[in-house]
Amino acid sequence: MYKHDAYPKEGFGMINDYLDILPTIEYFNERECMPTWYIKEDITTFYDITYVIDGTSTYVVDDIDIILESGDVIYVPKGVKRRAFTDADNPMHCFAFNFQYRFVDGGFRELPLPRKFHIGIEHNLIELLERFKFVWLEKKEGYILEARGLFLLILHRLMENYLNINNTTIHGKRINNVKKYILENFHTQIKIQELADLVHLHPGYLGKIFKDEVGYTINEFINRIRINKACDLLASGETVFETAYQCGFSDPFYFSKVFKRMKGIPPSEFTARNRTRD
Repeated sequence: MYKHDAYPKEGFGMINDYLDILPTIEYFNERECMPTWYIKEDITTFYDITYVIDGTSTYVVDDIDIILESGDVIYVPKGVKRRAFTDADNPMHCFAFNFQYRFVDGGFRELPLPRKFHIGIEHNLIELLERFKFVWLEKKEGYILEARGLFLLILHRLMENYLNINNTTIHGKRINNVKKYILENFHTQIKIQELADLVHLHPGYLGKIFKDEVGYTINEFINRIRINKACDLLASGETVFETAYQCGFSDPFYFSKVFKRMKGIPPSEFTARNRTRD
């Protein structure tokens, strides 16, 4: 039996190492296997990601048996020995990609995925896969660019699921509700108590689990959203005073202080640099 690969889970920091990845998809298939389906043994000349949504199959990678069931993902890197077959009594239904990739900076990094991991039936991911299938089969002019964009979304979702940065813990739904409320109301004066009331938790306990899950305090997260929005507004020509009020700061001087602490320069200098760039 195949054991789950150990892999360091460093969350967003790890994903940030892959921002300049450029994939090239060579093959895609929504595979609904016949009972006799198999892949003959060969050395892979591509990278393979397969997401199983139903049925059972066995992949043999470098002579190690990997049993796949519904909700499992297998990642097979280039240059390994691979063969596969499905369970004749429970044929596999899956989405499979064969692809190459490189990086804009010319370097190389192996994808931060184990051979096998379990994500369950992710309906949002399946929707992306269905969209990809439509683009891939229609092949209208420019489809390669659209297919690459969708594949990057799919790859991000898989990495996000594996690295456990999508709040899948017992408090995940509450944390997501708090983040959603902040994103929709950052321009107002948000009180910790109203967030706690929203998810029926004590304010102190909410603050603790939010920091544990997200990596920021609630106030740090609110300011992060506000300042990132402020950058957009300043870049579009809004004044510092207008931007401060639109982003939920009642005191423009305090806004400037927070902006400089987070971005390293005051908002007036950010505006001047952006104007020069224009």
